[in-house]
Amino acid sequence: MSSKLALSPDDTDWERPTAGPGLLLDVPAEGPWRHRSFLHVQAAPPFLRLMAGTQPLLWMHVESGWETCGFLRGPAWVPTVLPPITAADVRAIREPPGSPAWWDAWSRYVVRHLEASPASPLHAGRWCLRPLPEVESGAHYPRNPASWPGVSLEPPLLVHGASALGFEPFWREYWQSDGYYGDTLGEGSTPHPPRHSSLFVWCGGVISLRPPSPEDSGRLKVWRKAAREGSLPPVLLFYLANARKWVVLDGHDRLLAASFEQCPVPILGLWLVRETPVPEEAIQHARRRADRMVEGRLRGDVSPDVLDDVNRFVLKGYADVHRSAITRAWPIPGGARAWRSEVLAWCESQGLHPQDWEWERFVARGWW
Repeated sequence: MSSKLALSPDDTDWERPTAGPGLLLDVPAEGPWRHRSFLHVQAAPPFLRLMAGTQPLLWMHVESGWETCGFLRGPAWVPTVLPPITAADVRAIREPPGSPAWWDAWSRYVVRHLEASPASPLHAGRWCLRPLPEVESGAHYPRNPASWPGVSLEPPLLVHGASALGFEPFWREYWQSDGYYGDTLGEGSTPHPPRHSSLFVWCGGVISLRPPSPEDSGRLKVWRKAAREGSLPPVLLFYLANARKWVVLDGHDRLLAASFEQCPVPILGLWLVRETPVPEEAIQHARRRADRMVEGRLRGDVSPDVLDDVNRFVLKGYADVHRSAITRAWPIPGGARAWRSEVLAWCESQGLHPQDWEWERFVARGWW
C-alpha cells in the first residue's frame, strides 16, 4: 500500500462561494500519517490549545453559550509549514492569475509541500484544499459560531485592523448577534469600541501565528509589488472548526502586502472533512424537491445562472453523503486543570497580570 496522498476533484457543495476548483486529499492511515500531526489541536472542553509539537501556540477558551472567547498566545515557535516561495516558483506557474488552471497549479504546489513538511497539520483522513473568496464586510455574515460539530464552512473574514494583521498576546472576542462592539459580561452594559485586548469579530476571522514583518523588509516589498501586479501567490489558511476561525499557515507577508496595497488576497483554505451518510428517507425527499425545482425553473429561456443553480440543487439532492468541515482534537493530558495551570504559569513568567485584561471578571464567571 502507498503512503502517498490520493487526490481527486472536490465536487462538494459547501454552500459558500468558492474562487476556483478544489481538491480532496485522502491521507492514508499508515506510516507517519497514523500519528498525531505536528500542528494539531488539543481539547478539554471548553478549553482548547493549538499545538506545535509539544508546545502551545495558542490557548483558547470558548465560554459556555458561545458568547465570548479568550485567546492567549503561547511559547511555541511558529512552525515553517511550507518552504518560502521563490521567484522561480512563481515563474513556474504560467497560467493567468485567478484562472482555474492557476488555482489548480498552486493547489498542487501546496499539496506537494504539505506532504513533505514535518510541520504539516495533515493526519489520516479526508481533507479539502479549496480556493476561497475573501470576505471584507460583516453584512449578511453569520456572527455566532454554532456549538455543534460538523458545521458549515465560513469563508475567511478579513477586515482592516482585524487580528490577522496584528499580534496581541491576549484578546477577547464577543460573539454577539446584535452586531456591535459591547461588553457582554453584564446586563445593561453600554456598548463601547474594543480596547487593545478585546474586539468583536464575526466567525470566520483570521488569526496570524507570528508578528507582522517590518514595513521596510525586503520580502514584504517584493510581495507588495506582486500584489500591485496581480501575481500574488495564494495565502494558505487552516480552518479551526472548534472556534470557527482560520489560522495563517503560510503567507503572513503576502497577507500584509495585500492589505498595504488594498488588493484582494488569493486564499487557499485547508480543512478536515467528515462524511456522514444521508438517510434514505432524506434522499428521497431531497430528490422530490429537486424534481419540483427543475419543473418550476426550467421553463422557456433561462439564464446560465439559473441553470447553475438548478444543477447544484439537483446534484445536492442526489448526494448520499453529507460533507462537513471539522477539526480533530486530541485530549489535553491532565485535562482542564492542567490547561488552567499552564496558562497561569505562562502569564506569571511573562509578567502578564490578570488585571490588565480584567480577568477578575472571568474568575467571577467561572472562566479560570
